[in-house]
Amino acid sequence: MSVSNKWHFSYPGYSEIFTGIADPKLNSNKKVPNPHMSFIEWLNNQAPFEHKLAAFARPGCVSAIFNVERNKMHVNAGFMPAQGYPLSSEMTLLNSLQKEIPSPWHNVRLDSFTYRYAKDYLLQQKPKVMAISFGETDDFAHDGHYDSYLSSAHQTDKFIEDLWNTIQSTPEYKNKTVLLITTDHGRGSNAEDWQHHASADAVKEYMKNLNTFPNGIVGSENIWFAAIGAGIKAKGQVITQGEVKQKQIAATALTLLGKDPKDFNPNIGSKIKEIF
Repeated sequence: MSVSNKWHFSYPGYSEIFTGIADPKLNSNKKVPNPHMSFIEWLNNQAPFEHKLAAFARPGCVSAIFNVERNKMHVNAGFMPAQGYPLSSEMTLLNSLQKEIPSPWHNVRLDSFTYRYAKDYLLQQKPKVMAISFGETDDFAHDGHYDSYLSSAHQTDKFIEDLWNTIQSTPEYKNKTVLLITTDHGRGSNAEDWQHHASADAVKEYMKNLNTFPNGIVGSENIWFAAIGAGIKAKGQVITQGEVKQKQIAATALTLLGKDPKDFNPNIGSKIKEIF
């Protein structure tokens, strides 16, 4: 599948995933509040989902993508500590460790902190819908550390495995929960461009540092999608008849939750029919 947005980097990709539309005006990763409502915010305003939703992420711009200034939903991103609910001694320790252990990057933390915060919130607060965003692979790739890139991808697999096992060992979630797994953008596929991602339009504007690639990073529009859980038939790798788009993920999630996507946004991308 591929993205619908014309930029092929994080903010436009995350927004497309959660809003079901591609807005060409969302053309940077700056922490600008998203003018569009995510399907999670929409759910947060109605029973039985009200105040039972959350998002955990590495990049601080995720708070802007979900526009927490507008909706006050629980978002933990960047270097934010665990907060907003009664903390265990383990979470208090994790907050201290996040301050004490240097991140390789000035603006994002290590994925382990994001996952441990998310897992604790899942078990303690029992949200009905949660988004978790990992990102070490992207940053290690940008830095050119291919060994760390592969190690981080392997660790992400382990996080997803642990998340699934946690879901299946928690009565509130067992056999009635679905994991939807995807990515905000692709990246290059050869020795010259594997570190990067950007469209031809992006390298002319926000990502001018990649202007040595006048056609952008070819292939960085290509992404993937996986689903596992209640009501999802195990099909292995699926080859679709037509091209699936990133903007279809929101409608897919809403349909799985028993909601009509058109009630959320009449212009939303259609659900991914292969999931059903």
